[in-house]
Amino acid sequence: QTYTLRVSPQLTDIWGGAMTEEFTYTFFTRPYSPNISLVAQTSTIFLTPQDPSLVVQAVNISSVPLSVGRVPLDYFIALLGPNGYELQNGLLNFERDTWTQSLSVPADRMQTAELFLRPDQQPLQPGIYFLRFEFDQPSGAAPEIYAGPYLLIVSNLQVTFKVSATEALAWVVDLRTDQPVANAPVTIYNEAGAAIAQGVTDAQGVYRGGRTLVDVPHLG
Repeated sequence: QTYTLRVSPQLTDIWGGAMTEEFTYTFFTRPYSPNISLVAQTSTIFLTPQDPSLVVQAVNISSVPLSVGRVPLDYFIALLGPNGYELQNGLLNFERDTWTQSLSVPADRMQTAELFLRPDQQPLQPGIYFLRFEFDQPSGAAPEIYAGPYLLIVSNLQVTFKVSATEALAWVVDLRTDQPVANAPVTIYNEAGAAIAQGVTDAQGVYRGGRTLVDVPHLG
């Protein structure tokens, strides 16, 4: 982009002095480097089975290669553990869908756009998934784009989980009705992926269990 700044000779300074002629300055700006990012606070994103897409911010990108695949529960728990970063590349060993989605965004303007989670633009079924951008390496865009993985948790249920020194509590609510879920199975895992407590919720959607673990638990 080329810009020209002109200062009129009729402008005066605070003492009334004026320039004898117009001042002109021409300068250039480079295009934005291609970039895309998810509009999310963390790399783990909660969705419902009614959500077919995520919101992204993109600039100077017309197509997005991406892949989405399921993550087994035991591998998901391991990803949350101390060696989780090293395990991220192992997600590529799981079966996944890979496709390219077109984007329509104006040049040199960061804009929001809709990124679908399946090639047929349908929502994902309940489960745990990963999403990655699959831009070729090397690429002019790739160094500035975080490829992922992003973890996607898809469920109609919201769980509030609390742990005290002696008790674990889970409150399960159905997001479709905003009502508590009775008789919902609850399993608590430690960082090693071992089940250390399990049961079902009561009529108020609440599960209470004795806390017998040493490590910080994960909810299943």
